[in-house]
Amino acid sequence: MGAGKTTVGRQLADKLNRPFVDLDDVIEKKADLTIPSIFEKYGEQYFRQIETDCLWRIAHYPGNVIATGGGIILIANNRKLMKDTGITVYLKWQTNILYQRIKNCTQRPLLKDVTQSQLLQYIDKMVRQRQPFYEQADIIITGNEQTTSDQIVESIIQKLPLTSTCEILASPSDGRVVNKIPD
Repeated sequence: MGAGKTTVGRQLADKLNRPFVDLDDVIEKKADLTIPSIFEKYGEQYFRQIETDCLWRIAHYPGNVIATGGGIILIANNRKLMKDTGITVYLKWQTNILYQRIKNCTQRPLLKDVTQSQLLQYIDKMVRQRQPFYEQADIIITGNEQTTSDQIVESIIQKLPLTSTCEILASPSDGRVVNKIPD
């Protein structure tokens, strides 16, 4: 959340001349609802089911750069699918940086009931819960306050095989239209 998956994913796709897919966009199209509306109407479990279905639909299209939500790795089959079909990237940030990036965001469903005073602790808890899964990524890029998205993209490219699908993982956070997503 707030790691820059979409920004970095788009830039990476542009640099590699590959299609970019934001999984949240695919989910919203399938559900015909925004992500916050899905959470509000049906809850997180339903969202995770749709998220998994959409990942399975797009993961087998080679050459895509895919930005996923940070919670996708909570489901073992999603982790396996991403590892089996592409290169995974974890955009690693300190909790205080993630806090600064999302503290004023009102569109993140998991933060709906989290007060400003609880936010830093909530982010820390979420990152600690997901960290063991994030650390399994093929490529881990650690950022700091001065790290730009251009620097992150260049770091990924240096570590990325030239012929692969790339799925951007990050603790849960302009563009080209996806050419081919199955219905």
